[in-house]
Amino acid sequence: MAKFGNRVTAARAAWRAYGPKRLSAVRTAWRGSTPTAPPAPVPSAPVPPAPVPPAPAPPAPAPTSEGPGWRENVTAIAAILSPLVTGFTVLVAVIALLSTNQANQGQQRLAEQGQITDRFTKAIDQLGQEGNSKVAIRLGGIYALERIMRDSVDDERNIVEILCAFVREHARLTVQPTPTSSPMPSEGVPATDVQAALTVLGRRPNFDKPGFGTDPQYGIVDLSRTELSGANLSYHPRYGSYVIETFPSGAKLNGTTPSGANLTGANLTGANLSNANLIGVNLSDANLTDANLNHANLMLANLNGANLSDANLNNADLLLADLNRASLDRASLNSASLPSANLASARLFEADLADANLSDANLTGADLGSAYGLETANLRCAVADEETRLPQGVSVPFDRAWC
Repeated sequence: MAKFGNRVTAARAAWRAYGPKRLSAVRTAWRGSTPTAPPAPVPSAPVPPAPVPPAPAPPAPAPTSEGPGWRENVTAIAAILSPLVTGFTVLVAVIALLSTNQANQGQQRLAEQGQITDRFTKAIDQLGQEGNSKVAIRLGGIYALERIMRDSVDDERNIVEILCAFVREHARLTVQPTPTSSPMPSEGVPATDVQAALTVLGRRPNFDKPGFGTDPQYGIVDLSRTELSGANLSYHPRYGSYVIETFPSGAKLNGTTPSGANLTGANLTGANLSNANLIGVNLSDANLTDANLNHANLMLANLNGANLSDANLNNADLLLADLNRASLDRASLNSASLPSANLASARLFEADLADANLSDANLTGADLGSAYGLETANLRCAVADEETRLPQGVSVPFDRAWC
């Protein structure tokens, strides 16, 4: 028994002492043999630790929509595109506004044209009313046409032609008035509606435009062969409306130059304008051939380039009138008053100037070589030059005491 106990004790000791060879040592101890002690472990040289390689640098992150560089790019692009987008938006808005405005203007023009057409038709209907009792209706038509002429330059030509035709029809030179035509007053002045038409023709718009009076666009006034004796074509009919001061050197206008009717380029061939008030009237380049201007008041009138051949200007008042380049061939100027008138470069071939007053008149370059009656005309202080042609034996007196 003791032997068995010894074996158990030896086996336990072998189990504790022999580590991984415990089983073999236990078996040997159990059989009664002493197990060989395991060799003592030989300490080995310490193995140096392997060098730890440095951690590789992390790769640069791929740009994503969340990266700061993308935000900066987007901000820069937005800063560039913002004014462009704003400008484009404004441009689109402006184009849309202009398109709308043009459409509205087109519709407005159509509406206005329609209104003008209606007004024109009504005015013509009024103008066509015949009879002495319809004078007021005709006057309404005349002034309605004047308003249309001012509102629509495109209709000016037609209105001028209509009013001229009205005057020629209602103021014929040799035709006695009929029951349906305008009555001719006994005082020797045009009928009320004829005078109104003349007034409207004399104050047309666009008189300051180039070509007015010669360009058919504005209408050419044709009052040829009309009976206009006593007509008033001056805006200021009274002589006293202007202050005329007489000086030794001639007459001088003190104040504003009057503005009469504008009949530039008008055709007044054979018209009877005797006793007519034409103060300040613009008849430049007008045709007054064979016109009767006996006792007409043409003070301050503009007759520059006008054709007055064979015209009757006896006793006419042409004070300060401008007759530069005018043609007065065979014109009759008996006792006509032309003080301080401008006759520079005028042609007076065989004109009759008996007893005419040409004091202080400008005769430079004028052709009076074949004129009659200058022996009895007043030429005191008239201005002449080497180009002035006077009849043989006639000279221009110059008195320093007066001139």
